[in-house]
Amino acid sequence: MSTENKALIRNKTWDLVILPPNRIHIGCKWVYRIKYNADGSVSRLKERLVAKAPRAWFAKLSTILLEYGFQFSKLDPSLFIKANSTRCIYVLVYVDDILIMGSDDCLVDSLVTELNTRFALKDLGLVYYFLGIQVTRTAAGIHLTQTKYLQDLLTKAGMKNVNTQSTPMNSGLKLSNYGSEPALDTTLYRSIVGALQYATITRPELFYCVNKVCQYMQTPLLSHWTAVKRILRYIAGTLDYGLHIKLAHDFALDVFCDADQSTVLLATNLVLHARTKNIEIDLYFVRDKVLQQKIQVKHVPASAQLADFFTKLISSTKFNDFRSKLSVISLATLSLKGL
Repeated sequence: MSTENKALIRNKTWDLVILPPNRIHIGCKWVYRIKYNADGSVSRLKERLVAKAPRAWFAKLSTILLEYGFQFSKLDPSLFIKANSTRCIYVLVYVDDILIMGSDDCLVDSLVTELNTRFALKDLGLVYYFLGIQVTRTAAGIHLTQTKYLQDLLTKAGMKNVNTQSTPMNSGLKLSNYGSEPALDTTLYRSIVGALQYATITRPELFYCVNKVCQYMQTPLLSHWTAVKRILRYIAGTLDYGLHIKLAHDFALDVFCDADQSTVLLATNLVLHARTKNIEIDLYFVRDKVLQQKIQVKHVPASAQLADFFTKLISSTKFNDFRSKLSVISLATLSLKGL
């Protein structure tokens, strides 16, 4: 607590003044947290002085990063990006935790040193666990899992030691708002399903089935809860599975889209472009890139259409193959292969 207080004073977080008339002071309190490692062991004890103006520190950090040439991400205001033709660096901020990564170790070290002159930072070294996501380095890249997060979720649902399933949802399942009794605990349903959404960060093969059960948050039925339990049984048997991100040897980007053959023809045939008057402007952007030959539109057979994983249920015979193509792999398998 003494260290945190000294850091606040060093950063000139506040000015001590006499309270002006007709003003109300901002209350504050000390908050204590235990930071855990991925295996559940205690990483460190952490304390923080929390005031009713939590945006002040973030605003100061943002201003400094912008001075250094960073830009806000358009998709996430807590992500800052600085890039040119040869190097890039990313800064992700969550409350008072900062994750820094880049293409150049010297560039990262230089930024940490620079920020340390403005803030009292504690460099924890390479990241191994961040916001419930475990980071494991492999010979080919990094493997992201949420094993502890999912174990806690199974415990919360009372399904810690259950029989497992090979797929998260029966391929013939059809859910609806009718035909079943109301769920016994709607609060638990919403809590578990909400937590499953976060799990899709490292488990994209869960996206479709989690999206389906999310559609019944208002008035869940027993049939919906049965579907949720099926997802949890699948998770129980695949706890060490996660997203394996490999080092890219080139920057070619493959994008899969759930479109039919006529859409492919429309994108590549100039004669058919006259039929696109009512299409939104972002699709015109894609069309222009096709004409500039910066994008190639090709037909993909159903057996290789990865977009299907996000738009429909996949049969059990194809599920494992599609999951592997999404680079969702068991950490134990990677260790055995030496990847």
